[in-house]
Amino acid sequence: KVVIIPPAIDLEQFRPNREIRRQMRASLHLGSVFAWLSTSPFHPAKDHHTLIRAFARVAAQARDSTLLLTGDGPTRGEISELVHILRIESQVRFLGTRLDVPALMNAADAYVLASLSEALPSVLLEAGASQLPVVATDLGETGSLVNHGVTGFAVPPANAEVLGDTMLNLMALPDEERQRLALNAF
Repeated sequence: KVVIIPPAIDLEQFRPNREIRRQMRASLHLGSVFAWLSTSPFHPAKDHHTLIRAFARVAAQARDSTLLLTGDGPTRGEISELVHILRIESQVRFLGTRLDVPALMNAADAYVLASLSEALPSVLLEAGASQLPVVATDLGETGSLVNHGVTGFAVPPANAEVLGDTMLNLMALPDEERQRLALNAF
């Protein structure tokens, strides 16, 4: 007999909290910038190359945006060099390995996932529990979590142009529309 147990997220741990948001944004010196968060380890399957190229498109049009990256891994050096080459160092923050992801989700305005390979990314469950709108690559079981235009936006993998444009589109939405996406994901 086979029993499938779907992943679960502690909703209390990831719930939105205005005070935690204020404190974390202050500690990160975010001010009023639009903060994107990605918490994937630096591994080829997570495709930070595409994410950075996509964010370069965002940064060129939205100087008041930043990308927060957590984790470490074998591609970290390459990604740091790409950020330098694209001249977006002032808008990309490498935060290292963090144990306070729920607080970071509170500080962020949206979540982005650019993976080339996923099964059921629990980070999208965490983003939903944190009531963050998401842009994620459409692969694996991501489609069961990201209903395009309803709970977030799904994009094809390895396409920096579409990913960047979709990030910009989400940023351009009225606050109420972004909140609607986030509440639907929750």
